[in-house]
Amino acid sequence: MMCMCAIRVGGSAARITHACGLKNSVAMEGYEVGHAYDAWEKIVILCDTSERAVDAAALRGALRSFSNSLGFLGKEDSPQYKSPHMLGSMGRHPKDGCTGDMGFQASLCVDYRALIDPDDEGTRNLRMIPWYNLVASAADLLDQGNNAAVAAARLHSQMQAIAEVALSIYYEGSGKVGCE
Repeated sequence: MMCMCAIRVGGSAARITHACGLKNSVAMEGYEVGHAYDAWEKIVILCDTSERAVDAAALRGALRSFSNSLGFLGKEDSPQYKSPHMLGSMGRHPKDGCTGDMGFQASLCVDYRALIDPDDEGTRNLRMIPWYNLVASAADLLDQGNNAAVAAARLHSQMQAIAEVALSIYYEGSGKVGCE
């Protein structure tokens, strides 16, 4: 599972100032858009295209991978610029933040701090990321649906057992041996 957010400068998209709910987002122009598209096509080719049933475990696994990735690529950054809230690394230009500048590969990152730790208290509430919350909610709903299906199957079995007992009592009371 992958979540990518990007806006293109110009036209109606120019009014979008907070792509993906982030305070700072990447703006691309001209050749950068072409490079991003080329890179995206290469990524898509590598993706598994087989259709698989999505279940709660798969969704939670993807969310766990995302959570484990936050801060991981920045582990080599200098201590004052390390962030457990960042997907990617600020690398050589930490003072500039996550600029998305195509000329500086290391600044290609997404800083989720504004969403998951808005008061800078050292918290990490990933449910504050809108797309993360939607996927987590979908996993919860799948679990609820599975639990309801199991409960319904159990009730169906109990109802069948009760119907068999009732039929047996009826046949016994009427003197009939079985269904005729």
